[in-house]
Order: sequence, then C-alpha cells, then structure tokens
Amino acid sequence: MSGVRVAHLPGAFGLPGTADAACPRVRCAHLLFLTASECEARGVKQAAVGRAKQTGEAGARQPSGARAKRERSECQGACASRCVRYYGCVLVNQRYAVNRYILSLLIVCSLFTGNALSREPVYVAAYDFPPFFSGTLETDVTTELVNLLNDNQNEYEFIIQAIPPNGRYQALSAEGCCDVIFFESLLWGWQNAQVDVATTFPLLRGSERLVAKKVAGRDQSFFENLEGLKLGGVRGYHYLFGGTVMNSEEVAKRYSIYLSDSRITNLRMLLGGRIDAAVLNDELLSALKNSSVNYLEQLLISDRVESEYELGVVVATGKGISVEEVQRLVRLLSRDEKFNHLFARFNLQRFQLYRR
Repeated sequence: MSGVRVAHLPGAFGLPGTADAACPRVRCAHLLFLTASECEARGVKQAAVGRAKQTGEAGARQPSGARAKRERSECQGACASRCVRYYGCVLVNQRYAVNRYILSLLIVCSLFTGNALSREPVYVAAYDFPPFFSGTLETDVTTELVNLLNDNQNEYEFIIQAIPPNGRYQALSAEGCCDVIFFESLLWGWQNAQVDVATTFPLLRGSERLVAKKVAGRDQSFFENLEGLKLGGVRGYHYLFGGTVMNSEEVAKRYSIYLSDSRITNLRMLLGGRIDAAVLNDELLSALKNSSVNYLEQLLISDRVESEYELGVVVATGKGISVEEVQRLVRLLSRDEKFNHLFARFNLQRFQLYRR
C-alpha cells in the first residue's frame, strides 16, 4: 500500500479533522481491502441493477447532477449495511476505528505507568516523630524525601507505611511489612529487639529537652525538680532520664506522665495547661519557626539538653533494599543539593551531619 495517506475523520470521537484528497485503502466489513472508488463503484453498480429491475431505464434518463447525488446516497447506504461509515471520499470501518483508538490510549497510558510498574517497591515504616513524620503537620521531612527519591531514580518505588512507634521492630523483622525507617537511631531499643538491621551513615544529630508553658515568674529553675509535675510523653518513645535510656512504659513507672500518640498533641496539651512539661526535640522546635502560629513565644525552653542522638536510615537486612543502595541514593540526591535544600526547608541545617 505505497503512497497511502492517513485520513482525518471530521467529528470522529470529538476530534476535528478533514478528509485527505487521496482516498486510502480501507477495510470493509467483509474483510476485503478496497479503495474508496472501488467500493463506491460497487455501490453504484448494485444501485443501478436495483433500479433497472424496478423502473426499467427511467432512472438512467435523470439529469447528471441528480443522478450523481442519488448514486452517492445509495453508495452510503450500501456501505452502511456493511458497518462502514462514510466521510467524504473516505470509507472507514467504525468498529476497526474504535478499536484502534482504544489501543492507542492503552499504549499512551503504558508509557506513563511502565516505569512505576517495573520499579522494586520499598516500604518505609514511619511513626509520628515530627518534623520527620507526622499525620498532623501539613507535610514532613520523610514525605518530602520519599517524593525526591521517587522523582530522581527509576529503580525503586518508595512507599510510606504508617505504624505506631512501638511497632517499628516488628515492621522491620523478617515477617514485617516494611524495609526501612528514615531518621531513626539504633539506640532506641534496637539492641534488644532481636531484629537483623543495619544503619546508614548518620544524616543529622538531634537532641531533646524539657519544655513548659511560659508564665509569669517561671524560669529555668522550674526544670530542676520534676517531682509533682505532670509530664507529657509519647507511647513507644525512648527517653534519657538520670543517665539511663528508658522506654515510655519504664518512664511511666518513675514519673507522673501522660502518654499520647503524638508530640504535637503534647504541645497542645502543654499550651492548654493540661500538663506541666513535655520532652520535645530541638528539630521540631526549629521547624516550628515556619509555622503560621508562633509557638516558641509561648514556651519556656530548658537550657539543659536531656539527650542527644544521631539519626540515619535503619535498613532491614535481606529485604527490599540494602543499606549500600540507600546510601548510594542519598549521595545521588546530594550531588545537586536536593538533600541540603530539603533540610533547609525545615530549618534543620544546623543539625545536618551529611553534606555533599
């Protein structure tokens, strides 16, 4: 079929177009390939035979213009009986055109989804630890880092799986749902968890301190004695008190503490006067500078750091991704400053350890 040109169908499927001057070969319903003129000739011949039987030669004596108009109309009818639509000088099998259109849509969709379908899924365990992950804040560091990772490589698809803080060990176990945890410290109970994990190089160094509501006459001496104070903490967290790292249940045995599911909840309870003091991380306090509400002016922040820690990516051994691959992807983001820009967005530059 050399020299065949593509026909544009006016009005078909809501798409504008015009018929080409040259008629292509088209597929009729009876599966024969005919040119438009051949198909039209067949229709004219059949119409003439029918007229001769009914009216003799009367139809042949019609004026040439009227005859041509009638023959074209009968040609359209003959083709329509074969499930063929007529567009100017182009005959197109309607069913064939629809199938071609659907196939084209499927091909286009596959171009957009092919990369995502071929990626290896990596499930990211994420528990409430603002600003690194929070269901309360508009966004968080982990969510933005996952977006960066997915946008800048085609090998892995990182998927966030929200978990409670005390479910992190089970999540990264051999039978668990997840492969990695971002911004985690091995000091937080992993030694006794009996889970085979490794950690990347540290990404940042964080710290925690006591915070109270600012009221008249209250100063730093308020934090010297915790006896009689109602504290706020998070269920599943680990705290350093008196030189000893304790989980939240152990802290509850020694102090009067209300355990919530979020540090944002602790902050709200503190400002509402429902608790006297809470342990907050400096990274959250720094990120709150970007908030539309000026929380820091309402807080008395202890000068004494209660604990310090280094945060990296904890990776389950033998699961979806290796610790070496995670480090390679972090370096990839750092080459064009994306990693540094992410920390700057949350005012975390002063905590950052890994830089390009």
